[in-house]
Amino acid sequence: MTIDIKNLTFGYDGTDELLFDDVSLRIDTDWKLGLVGRNGRGKTTFFKLLKGELHGSGTITGSPEFVSFPFEISDPYLLGGDVIREIAPNAEDWQIRREMNYLELDSDILYQPYCLMSGGEKTKLQLISLFLDEYRFPLIDEPTNHLDEHGRKITAAYLKRKTGFILVSHDRTFLDEATDHTMAINKTNIEVSAANFSTWWDEMKRREKFEESQNDRLKKEISRLRKSEEAAERWSEASERKKIGFDPTKVEKSISRRSYEGAKAAKMMRHAKNMENRFEKKIDEKSSLLKNQERKETLLIEGKKHHSDLLIKATNVVLYYDGEAICNPVNLEIHQGEKIAISGVNGCGKSTFLKMLGELNSDNFSYTGELIKAPNLEYSYVHQDTSSLTGSLKDYAFEVSADYTRFITILRKMGFGKNKLEQDISTYSEGQKKIVLIAGSLCCQAHIFIWDEPMNYIDIYIRESLEELLANSDITLICVEHDRSFKDKVTTSECEIFRI
Repeated sequence: MTIDIKNLTFGYDGTDELLFDDVSLRIDTDWKLGLVGRNGRGKTTFFKLLKGELHGSGTITGSPEFVSFPFEISDPYLLGGDVIREIAPNAEDWQIRREMNYLELDSDILYQPYCLMSGGEKTKLQLISLFLDEYRFPLIDEPTNHLDEHGRKITAAYLKRKTGFILVSHDRTFLDEATDHTMAINKTNIEVSAANFSTWWDEMKRREKFEESQNDRLKKEISRLRKSEEAAERWSEASERKKIGFDPTKVEKSISRRSYEGAKAAKMMRHAKNMENRFEKKIDEKSSLLKNQERKETLLIEGKKHHSDLLIKATNVVLYYDGEAICNPVNLEIHQGEKIAISGVNGCGKSTFLKMLGELNSDNFSYTGELIKAPNLEYSYVHQDTSSLTGSLKDYAFEVSADYTRFITILRKMGFGKNKLEQDISTYSEGQKKIVLIAGSLCCQAHIFIWDEPMNYIDIYIRESLEELLANSDITLICVEHDRSFKDKVTTSECEIFRI
């Protein structure tokens, strides 16, 4: 079965730009299709168009009935088994337990209220529900945000077992392990490749590299063509002036001279116009070679030097939440310039550990053991949760002591348009809110940068720029991040926290 899209055009009211312009493509419903593109490029909108929640011009035919992740739960106190049966009412008990086994979910979750489950448990339960409904086609939007690294690995393996879905994710390793086709929403087109993400990405980078190598040559040739066009226009204008008058000291005064000049000028005007059309066509052809290239922005980050090389030393630190120990003893030394990833399964206390290091106190947690810090440390913190963000960008920049001009410049480099800069932060998408947090941190001069899952909702292109920035900087970074590609490229060591 195929989904056929023909001449699809769509843009939101009040905006000048179209998200999709005369798009035609075919999607096989047996594909494990990864959908990628920059934040704001239209991935979620594409899902809504497929489901008929939005309408553009053109046609979409052959569409199956869709089921989406994440989906709304009618009652947060529903038991896990009832959540599954809301989506897949005909699923047999043995089928449910088989799927749960694939995702390493304990059967007790079937009798647990949904609202009391962890984010990872909710994600897995919803995915099970989608694939137990055999008659609808799954559209899966960002399933990795509440999964730790092990959870991502088994979930990718779970999706690999399935036939037919469209998956939006910015986790490159996850996409590689889960998909066999890639659909990329580019600046000027949509392309579909019969390959996983890395194969498509490598090919795209090769094309970009070739285009970059041609960039200077094309610019020079376009400049030469424009000069030729301007010369032709001057030539035509000079002929036109001769038609309406001439210098009698330089031009023959015969009575037929004016008609002769008029005919000559008209001929030269037509010739100049033809040359202009040819030049414009050539310019358009050569310029189009560069139109789909994603602009790679250069970002900056400046840490602050401390007189002590050893910034923090944790010895036999045990974390407590509401009075109960949640992890085994942690031992860690943080030296200047190190970039350390804090890892561990969900619920082991990674975020709590970061808050303890960054002196973000809470009544809910405490610790035992020894924690020694260099004096007068300054921190820059990127929170995992963005729900509290509200107000104007100017207010937020003031709150985090960021230079407003630099803050806005970074946001523009990370894809924010002028209209977006004027909106209240509470109206932003999750990805845009995370970018605000990161941009604010990049403006700080801190001894230690503490980032808690900074890459959630961040598109692959911005991830690449941030990875290059952090890997080449001498800042001290402590982070929780489940994106294996990010950790491999950025971090210098890893500290695993073990849950009790």
